[in-house]
Amino acid sequence: MHDVEAAGLLGFVRLQMADQVPAERKVGGLVDLRKIYAELREKHKVNEKNTKGIEDHSNQVIEAGIEVIAAKLLKECAPSLGEGRMNEISIELKYSLKRVARRIDRGFNFEVRMSAPAEPEASEDGTASPESQIQQDLAKSYEIIKGASEELQFLKLEGDPILSLPEEKPAVPPANQT
Repeated sequence: MHDVEAAGLLGFVRLQMADQVPAERKVGGLVDLRKIYAELREKHKVNEKNTKGIEDHSNQVIEAGIEVIAAKLLKECAPSLGEGRMNEISIELKYSLKRVARRIDRGFNFEVRMSAPAEPEASEDGTASPESQIQQDLAKSYEIIKGASEELQFLKLEGDPILSLPEEKPAVPPANQT
């Protein structure tokens, strides 16, 4: 179980770096768009019907980003799952990512912390034991988290939330019965 957790954490944290997360300008663009949306609604009294396009655009950008992140997470962290299980995990993963996006839109901040892992112990015969491999994976995860935390920035969001992603879980069709 630990090797799955370590590999999964390493893959997930790695996705938060460099190319897998939308570029800063896209995120910044949505933050700016949120500010403009709030100004239109509050200052200029533009009604909800006329600002619907802004909300729809924001939802589309986030939905597309969630699709990319979910696909890369599954490819990296669960490459050997069967098609049925992969689909089930994909649905749940997208649902969870949407919930995170909704919370960020409402002002939540997320921070990932990890204590430094113990140094891997060398085995007597020179081969890597499963436990030392886990420690090596944890050390890699720690370095990624440490590097990401230095670049982390908390957004100061203005105005009301702009996303309207569905909160409820999607219905999972029953398994085929033969």
